[in-house]
Amino acid sequence: MASNPEELRSRSDLIDIDGVHMPENWRPPLVANLLQLNRPLSLSQVGQGSLCQRVQDGVWSRYPPEDKAIEDFRSHVFDRAKAVMGADLARTEKFTTSIMDGIDVRDTLRHWYDDDIYVKVLPPNRGRLDCAVMLFDSPADPRDYPWRTTWFAGHQDESTLAFFATDFRHELVGPGIGMGTYGGALFLFPPIAIPDIWRDRRLNFTETLEERLLAAACLHSSCPQIVLLSHLPPGPGWRRLAKRFRKAWVHVPLSQFGDATIQQLRIMHVLNGKQVRSYADRFIRKS
Repeated sequence: MASNPEELRSRSDLIDIDGVHMPENWRPPLVANLLQLNRPLSLSQVGQGSLCQRVQDGVWSRYPPEDKAIEDFRSHVFDRAKAVMGADLARTEKFTTSIMDGIDVRDTLRHWYDDDIYVKVLPPNRGRLDCAVMLFDSPADPRDYPWRTTWFAGHQDESTLAFFATDFRHELVGPGIGMGTYGGALFLFPPIAIPDIWRDRRLNFTETLEERLLAAACLHSSCPQIVLLSHLPPGPGWRRLAKRFRKAWVHVPLSQFGDATIQQLRIMHVLNGKQVRSYADRFIRKS
């Protein structure tokens, strides 16, 4: 066997691989790597439980900045509804020593011949609210919103959330990042534990997606009044539904908010694992 380098270089039955001389018939060994293929997750697998739902080998969760944005919006809607409630209970009286809660221009003009000024008096307690239903697309086509679920709050600043939305698996915006769109949502705050409203047999009398959200709100709210954010005020059917549970709607028109704001709030991103949060910002476009 040749050991001299010059002799090795002169042999024709050897091939050179990175300076190492190997026999001409040498081939690299084959290494088999096994790849495990999992079935696609069904919406029923993804959509039950807490906001960080453990599914097979992953944890699906919402995008935290969007969580904060929609919770801030829910709080703002509560404030708007309380203003509506206060206006309904407001009264006017003649000005004496204080302008109270402001001058009531309408009543002042109505009594202009008396040379009196009338002021508004708002009740000190406008009531408590713990539930809001937001209907972004109504009437909603069930075929457009196959993802229907109930999520529990991850911490005390989040609401218990039930919603119907588009299938986030059909619009992937990055590795492990799906995007869905809310059709309607129910918020309970402070958060409480409730059964999945889409499987609760007590709500099977409802016929539409919107009715199920509204009935669930009436069932689980502890307050006599519930906020309804929608394009149109509640019709006779929805008012009868609320009366069945001894509730009343406080309607806040969706038109009071900008279209761009609403469209941005309707978008939700779902992350496949907490590790996705480390790079999600690179794939989720901000408005």
